[in-house]
Amino acid sequence: MEDIINKFLRSKYDPFFYMGCNILNNKTKTMDTLQITKDSAMKAHTEANDKGKKLLENLFGKKHFVKNILERCFDLRDACIETGKDINTLFASAKDDYERAEIAIKTFAEALREGKPERECFYYPYFYNNGSGGFSFDDTNDDGTYSSVGARLRVDTAEKAAHLGKIMLEDYKTYLTGK
Repeated sequence: MEDIINKFLRSKYDPFFYMGCNILNNKTKTMDTLQITKDSAMKAHTEANDKGKKLLENLFGKKHFVKNILERCFDLRDACIETGKDINTLFASAKDDYERAEIAIKTFAEALREGKPERECFYYPYFYNNGSGGFSFDDTNDDGTYSSVGARLRVDTAEKAAHLGKIMLEDYKTYLTGK
């Protein structure tokens, strides 16, 4: 499969012309589906010219070729794609808003960890609760405590913890305050 894509990308034809075409098997007169591994697609993307890169991004989605998780994970749908979970059944076991928030935060944190076990990750977001309904992301921490509210759904860098806290703010509010 990789050879087919590489030959296509190096061909004299404009790849945008073929972008929407399916491959017709002339013997059976049926449409064939081509499959490619993510590693092969990433390698083809790395080695392709600008037109070839654009073609691959249009076929498979640009986010598959962005290497930094913080640039490709902005909502729960993205987190489900990263973790292989089905967003339509993600909350099937949740009994209330608290459990829905917990599942959402755990899924997002799992995506940001990129396969690393939680026991090897030490950063988590902190929040400020002013007591009159205000709730906001405050900081990240990996050790010690202070008077803000901390949540131990951990990731491996302070940058990821800040991203987790900012993106999942409303879910954290529900999870930590029950509101």
